[in-house]
Amino acid sequence: MLHKKVKPTTVTYDTILDGLFRAGRTAAAKKMFREMIESGIIVSISTYNIILGGLCRNNCANEAIVLFQKLCAMNVKFNITTLNTMINALYKVQRKEEANDLFAALPARVSCNLNFSSGIIAKFGPT
Repeated sequence: MLHKKVKPTTVTYDTILDGLFRAGRTAAAKKMFREMIESGIIVSISTYNIILGGLCRNNCANEAIVLFQKLCAMNVKFNITTLNTMINALYKVQRKEEANDLFAALPARVSCNLNFSSGIIAKFGPT
């Protein structure tokens, strides 16, 4: 793309990163992520979800946890996908207490939209 003077977008990078991780090419995905940052492309929460999930799927849960902690320190706003990925990662490496703490903090860390919350209440009843 670059040789045709087409500048990749966040979505382009996300698609390639996801494919690399799914193919088990973790080193190539990490290199691509560094290139994305160096080229000034804005990293979205979707990108972080792809990176964190890809690391976890490729037996790099500890690396995902370190990245997640750095993102927390940077006050990155997470969504439910991010937190679900990290809870699974923590359990995978036997850090159950941290996983439980993260799960307990879900209401404070993630805002659900009204339709989602209403659907949960309708299905499971009020808490």
